[in-house]
This record gives sequence, structure tokens and C-alpha cells, in this order.
Amino acid sequence: MRLSLASSAAMASNHAFTLVELLVVIVVAAVLMAGFTGFYLSAQRGLKHHQVEIETSQALRTALDQMSRDIRSARKDLSGSALPIISQATTTLLEFTLDADDDRVVTSTDVAEHKGFQLVGTDLLKLDPTSPGDPWTGNVLAENVVLPNANAGLTFTYRNCSAAVFTPATQADRDLIATVDISLTLTRPVIGGLPLTRSETESVRLRNKHC
Repeated sequence: MRLSLASSAAMASNHAFTLVELLVVIVVAAVLMAGFTGFYLSAQRGLKHHQVEIETSQALRTALDQMSRDIRSARKDLSGSALPIISQATTTLLEFTLDADDDRVVTSTDVAEHKGFQLVGTDLLKLDPTSPGDPWTGNVLAENVVLPNANAGLTFTYRNCSAAVFTPATQADRDLIATVDISLTLTRPVIGGLPLTRSETESVRLRNKHC
């Protein structure tokens, strides 16, 4: 009986883990866990970057399509009242009238026939024909409109019928605008990575301008 008990104790002793073995297991498990955690975090950063990339590209395309469509639709007042087609034109602001209801008359009191785009800070605003009061307020078409160097991410460039670039300083100059070149850049910070920048340009010919 004593021999049997001693043999059992010896077998149990042979199957038990020593302190060194336990420490080795803990270290290996920690190394594996650290590797898995690093891989997981890297995958999450990649997924976030890809998501931000898609959102930025969609926002950029949506804004540029809206601007191009409205600017291309700008028309002069054909009734003879000579309302200006473009009332303001700078590198970051474009305001104009158009015949939205195709009655050949631009009605000054109809907000639907008064549109424009303006960069305020890093927000691209649009004239909203459904808003009362100040039509610029709160109408954000795109955010993060900024270059990586913190300069403006929107530039309007104006061309006359000869395709020459010029600065429309007066109303007479603005009446000569035949084409508007749009350069739009969105820059968004990405967590754990470099800022993401997307840019597009488009040249828009005014539909009513006969050269």
C-alpha cells in the first residue's frame, strides 16, 4: 500500500508544470497576443482609412456635380430687363441668376432663380432656394474643403470666349465669362494615419453663352 501511494505521488510529480515552464507559456502567450493585437489594430486602421476614402470621394463628386449642373444651367434674362447672369465672381465665390422655370424671364424675387456657391472657412456653402432669410446660412454642400497646406480647397477660374483666363473685376467683365473652371479639394484627417486628400477639376461652359 505504501509503495502504491509513493508511485502515485511520483507520477503526479512527473506530470506537474514547473515554475519555469509556466513562465515560458505565459511569455509565449503574451508574444502571440501582442502579435494578434497589432494585426487587429492594423486591419482596423486600414478599414477606417478605406471608409474615409470612399466617403471623401463621394462627397467630392456630389459637390462637384451639383456645382457643375447649376453653373451650366445659368441663363440670361431674355425679357430685356438685363439682369446680370453673374453678380459675383471671385476665386471662392460665384453667385448668379438663371431661368429655373424656363419662362424666358429671371424673376428677381424668385429665390429658385438665384443660386451660388461660396467657401466659408472649410465649408462649401450653396444658395438654397427653399430657405427663408439669408439663403447662405447653414447650407453646407461639402466640409473639409481645404488643401493639405491649409490653403483654400476651392478655386474658381474664369475664361472668356477666347478661352483666356481673366479676372472679372466689374460687372462688364463678369458678362464676358463663358467658362468656369472648378478646382475642388477635400482633406480629411484619418485616425492613426496621414491626412487623406482628394481633388478633382472640371471645366463648365455656360450653356447660354454664344461666342
